[in-house]
Amino acid sequence: MDRPDPRSPLVLDTRELNRRPGTMQELSRTVTLPEDLGTDVISIKAGEPVRVEVRLESVVEGVLVTGSVDATATGACVRCLDPVELEVEGTFQELFAYADRAAHHHEVGADSDEDEVH
Repeated sequence: MDRPDPRSPLVLDTRELNRRPGTMQELSRTVTLPEDLGTDVISIKAGEPVRVEVRLESVVEGVLVTGSVDATATGACVRCLDPVELEVEGTFQELFAYADRAAHHHEVGADSDEDEVH
């Protein structure tokens, strides 16, 4: 797996959390996408602003990231081809496990129907 580019606006620095469970960091930023995100019909175009609010929490297993994003997607109506603009909002929560904790999780024999470990 390739390492993410630390200069990317979509990469967050977690060094401040320093594996201290209970430590939290909140970030609010506007980033631009390096490439289109969506489908041929409607997408958020590269270079368009995407507003991101995230909370990074250090937990025993890794870093829990909870946040929301919103942006404007543009495209064309598939019926009449008129321009379409759509406000897109989403929330997410993801646990990024430390390598040693992820290895332990797999050694214990996690059930295949459990969530994937990142």
